[in-house]
Amino acid sequence: LLEFQAQAASAASASSATATTAAAAPGAGAGRWGKAANAEDADGRGQDVVHNNETEEWLKSGSEYLRKRVRRPVQTDDADARSSSVVWLDGAIRGWLPLDKSDYFKDPDTRLDPRALWRCVFDDVRAGEEDLEEEEVLQGVAAYEAEQKKKIAEAKKKPARCA
Repeated sequence: LLEFQAQAASAASASSATATTAAAAPGAGAGRWGKAANAEDADGRGQDVVHNNETEEWLKSGSEYLRKRVRRPVQTDDADARSSSVVWLDGAIRGWLPLDKSDYFKDPDTRLDPRALWRCVFDDVRAGEEDLEEEEVLQGVAAYEAEQKKKIAEAKKKPARCA
């Protein structure tokens, strides 16, 4: 589990996300990876508010992106770090922080340009959660929808099986 999270964390640096693993100290930097997901959060039967590092409250209403399915690329490295590959993980938007509640800034040094964040909980609980900016949510939704269309097209090409 920790190896998978460490791989996902190193992969996030290749994207626009700043990554910290679930083992990172609470409040360290402007990390955008949350705690590892639990089964209750993953299936949507969690509390009305998702807690991140026990200081931020993630809202479960008030955003059009909540409960949207997303698909995100995550770069993984092999054990000796000589090669890497990209895997695509599916998840759902389970919470969000509007500008006035988020402590994420596009430029953390100047604390200018605050950004709203959306919490993506991956289907594979080993991957945990990732906090996304709006552009990343839109890209993730588009990637998920494209993959679903591809699967439907492939299913239509296959001949029907008789039992």
